[in-house]
Amino acid sequence: MTFTAKYLQELTGTFNIEYLFSYDTFRYMRRDFSNNYNRHDEDEIFARALGRWTPDERHSLAFGAEVSLESFNSMSGGNFNAWRISTYDWDKEAWTTATYSALGEWQWTLTDSATLFLGGRADKNSYTDILYSPRAAVVYSLTPQDTLKFIAAQSVRMQNAEESRLRWLQTKDTSDAEELDNLEIRWERQHNDHLWFAFSGFAGKLDIIAWDVASVSTTNVGLQKFWGLEGEFTYKKDRWNLSASHSYVTLTDFDLREGMSTYLVSGDRLTSWSDHITKVQTGYQFNPNWSLLTSARIYWGFPGAEDYAVTRDTIDKGFSDAYDAAVFVNLGLRYQKEKMSIGLDGTNLLGFIDKKYNRRLRVQGNCNDYRSTAPSVLLSFKYLF
Repeated sequence: MTFTAKYLQELTGTFNIEYLFSYDTFRYMRRDFSNNYNRHDEDEIFARALGRWTPDERHSLAFGAEVSLESFNSMSGGNFNAWRISTYDWDKEAWTTATYSALGEWQWTLTDSATLFLGGRADKNSYTDILYSPRAAVVYSLTPQDTLKFIAAQSVRMQNAEESRLRWLQTKDTSDAEELDNLEIRWERQHNDHLWFAFSGFAGKLDIIAWDVASVSTTNVGLQKFWGLEGEFTYKKDRWNLSASHSYVTLTDFDLREGMSTYLVSGDRLTSWSDHITKVQTGYQFNPNWSLLTSARIYWGFPGAEDYAVTRDTIDKGFSDAYDAAVFVNLGLRYQKEKMSIGLDGTNLLGFIDKKYNRRLRVQGNCNDYRSTAPSVLLSFKYLF
């Protein structure tokens, strides 16, 4: 369950502050492959204040702060982290963390055709050092219809909460983060009032966090390098809109840390990610109040995982479902009237036909089986005061 409230304060014609507050709670229980029952409870209180200032026509700034207070309560068996935590902290099932963040961006219109963006954020969690995620971009208008973008970004992601907690209990030391460095060049074209399309190429390196069999933990196992291409378009006419994209990503190198192990790669292929991914979204506006939304994600097979299983002779020759295409389809109905919005959504609906369509490859182990994501129904309500 999630509750969110947002308020916009207009202080002057050039300066405003947006306040956001949310609370969400999540519970699950499952039986794992060792017949252990695992329970996980998680609650978060989140608050953000974001100021926006436009002093003149060439400069625009956004700056703000975030606070996230989380409470965890996990009871697990086997080799799971919560069970391992209890061996160090047996009298405390629950624990809390706090994350404090600062963020900002400066937009500077250099000329009539060129704009510079400089921004980033810094995050400090109870179990991490300060994490910095800077970003820079230059946007250049080639013609009134064509735009070229150059983007450089570093994104830092925290280790998961249980591993961070366990490391602190064992060593009183903070946890390493997962760091992604990415370069991208992108061309966009507004062809006419109805059609827009874009094409981009990117390359990056990722100091990846994954499962390490040797240490029986989730940790930084190595440096992954990759490149990819993506094309997309949007078409709108009358009451219809259609958007689609297709991406291709390939591994160029993987530098495994000494003493580590990983299921993530097989030779020069990624095992846990599809080389080709297609996304499609459509919408239809019946009238000013009612609209229909659909979306689909298609993962066009997992040849890297199949190669992993073949190489290690763990493949079941009579079973290839794990490596075939996976398709996730969603359908949503919206009712909008003045300040109120009600939504009814169904997710992963092909699971009602055959659970293999909702397949998520289970890489850990032999790369030869999968888990199915259950179809679900969501109800949402939004009101603007």
